[in-house]
Amino acid sequence: MRAKREEKLQNEKDLLFRARPVKLYFTENWADVAQRQDAERKQRVAARAAQIQSTSQLPARMAMHAALTNQEGHQPKVSASERTIKRLAEKEKTHYKAKIDPEHYTAIMQTKQAKWEEKLQATKDAVRAHATVPYRELPIERRQREHEEKRRTRIAREAKKAALQKAERDEVERIAREKALSSNVAPPRPTNAYKQKIKKIAEERQERQERQEREAKEDERRKKKEAKVNAEVRAMVEDMDRDRKINYPGTYVEMAGANEKAELARLEKEKDFKLRQLELKNRLRDVQIKHKADGGIIGATEKAIMKQKAKRRALGVVADAVYSGGYGGGGGGGGGGGNTKKSGGRINNSWKARAQQDDLFDDSEKAYLGVGDDYGEAWE
Repeated sequence: MRAKREEKLQNEKDLLFRARPVKLYFTENWADVAQRQDAERKQRVAARAAQIQSTSQLPARMAMHAALTNQEGHQPKVSASERTIKRLAEKEKTHYKAKIDPEHYTAIMQTKQAKWEEKLQATKDAVRAHATVPYRELPIERRQREHEEKRRTRIAREAKKAALQKAERDEVERIAREKALSSNVAPPRPTNAYKQKIKKIAEERQERQERQEREAKEDERRKKKEAKVNAEVRAMVEDMDRDRKINYPGTYVEMAGANEKAELARLEKEKDFKLRQLELKNRLRDVQIKHKADGGIIGATEKAIMKQKAKRRALGVVADAVYSGGYGGGGGGGGGGGNTKKSGGRINNSWKARAQQDDLFDDSEKAYLGVGDDYGEAWE
């Protein structure tokens, strides 16, 4: 029993929770860490400075200057600022005033600048020639570079400032312009001449547009008509060729050699045209010679008029004799009395139908007498 009770107690002890032992570690606080790191940094800086001091030397120009200073009998050179101060003090004592015109001062300064740059370049070349260390950017070149960068920055800043000022001026002008436009000021009225000019221009533009539209419609209508006619002609030609080939199979000629035949036909027509032209020239020359013999165009015209009048009088006499006074007055027998007008007067319309039915006169004679529907009473 006792053994079982001890075993049970042992099992209960084994089942109980037991925490593992925790070890405590002590660390440095922040002040101690900062103090230790600062001491290490100072040691590193001192070691680096000692190393650089042992392996470094002065630049060539400064080394040359130090060597010249250490020489016996060397006199220190007065700086440019001290010389300037001394010169200005002497000017103040003597009340000296420069006699240089303002327009020549710029040229003088440019000359001095050129000489200074030339001297600076010579110094650079001399230093580079006697340099004992690899050449890099010299201090004076660095200062010049920084000066150029500052100058470019200043120019950009001034340009930006000018742009802002211009924008402000434009904004002020815009506000003023909008204010002026929004004010209740009556707009200027156009004059009558200006109105007439505008009206004339509008009418001309409208007329030109209408004319262009009409021309476009006319061109379109003409093209449609031309296409229709071409189609009809083409169909007619095809039908004619088809009928000719059917009706005259033995004499049907193909289009082979059509160009040569067309050329021969053209030459023949050209020959006939030249012959007719020569004949017309000969006839014209004969007529001119005849007119010249008759007294020219006026003489020939007078003769033709006289011939027509004589023919008309003769036809009038015939008409009086045939139609008993229907042409003119008393007729061929002298009866009728009262009117003794000669033959050749105005035709009496009562006998025209009879003369037209009798067919006694030809067309030219009817024209002289005024007989027929086509001639009326044109002849006197």
